[in-house]
Amino acid sequence: MTQNITGLSIKVNGEIITDREINRKYEKYLTSYSHSGSNIDESHSGSQDGSDIDEDLFDAQSESSIEEDLSGSQDGSDIDEDLSGGQSESSMDEELPDDSKIEWAHQMIDHLLLVQYGRKHHLCPSVEELDKQMMEWTKRLEEDSSPSMGEDIRQNVMTTMIIENVKKRVVSEELSSNESQLKAFYDMNKHHFSQGEAVEVRHLLIRDGDSEDGRKPVLKAKVLMERLKGGEDFGRLAAEFSECPSKERGGDLGYITHGSSDADFEEEIFKLKVMEISGIIESPLGLHIAQVISRVENYISPYEVVKDKLKVFLNQVVCDEAVHKLLIDLRNEAKIEYLGES
Repeated sequence: MTQNITGLSIKVNGEIITDREINRKYEKYLTSYSHSGSNIDESHSGSQDGSDIDEDLFDAQSESSIEEDLSGSQDGSDIDEDLSGGQSESSMDEELPDDSKIEWAHQMIDHLLLVQYGRKHHLCPSVEELDKQMMEWTKRLEEDSSPSMGEDIRQNVMTTMIIENVKKRVVSEELSSNESQLKAFYDMNKHHFSQGEAVEVRHLLIRDGDSEDGRKPVLKAKVLMERLKGGEDFGRLAAEFSECPSKERGGDLGYITHGSSDADFEEEIFKLKVMEISGIIESPLGLHIAQVISRVENYISPYEVVKDKLKVFLNQVVCDEAVHKLLIDLRNEAKIEYLGES
């Protein structure tokens, strides 16, 4: 769609989206993102219907930096709470940036097409389902909402629920429910799960405050350090004296990557050679004595660690692709008219 819709109302299969409605909702969008500090142009530059998927699946720390659709309208994650009742009539009629407003209007057309499809195929929620969802949203929005805006919120919740039901209908199968397909995807895309340099670490933790035997933390840590220097087994001492749940594994913390733990702790452990024992390290948790077991230059998160997040991601890919294909068909079949200045 390339039609310049500034000053126009749009009729989609007989239902009208007015220019004022586009302005009103777009202004709320501008306000919300100016408050959050997001880049509005960037938020519109990606696909809103799932045709663009961020290939950088996981970042170095959370393993879950899948880029989300900022509009939230296609995946149901954000409901367009219509709470701009405080805006003036003159504000609604101000001229908005043409390009981004056009993009916003096209999204509204797509939303309406999905809702129309949902109505046609009897995918509207029941009154009971809608009431239950309304109770949840009213509770969340009560500080911003007012009695006069209740019906707008109800309509937006209804729209979102219909779109969610459409998604469930068009997704005929879940790709990631097949374990072999999930593992195959992981094997072919291991580079996405690279965490960079990592060290395998075990530690002893002595928390702040007097220990059960009455000794001060620093004194207790120094005694343990001397015993380690004397050749006693690190894992055995950690199991007996550490105040971290990792004591059940001999103090094993697994692999630690840059930026994944306390900065001071990381600074010290990344200096250590393999099997070298640190000095006493202070952190917000207390006092640590650490040992590096192994070091890898390019740590790949194990399949079992990322499997659940990968499953969610692939399910979303399947859903986005299915919705994208449906929207192409709906656009091709739709009668869309631009009605002139409203």
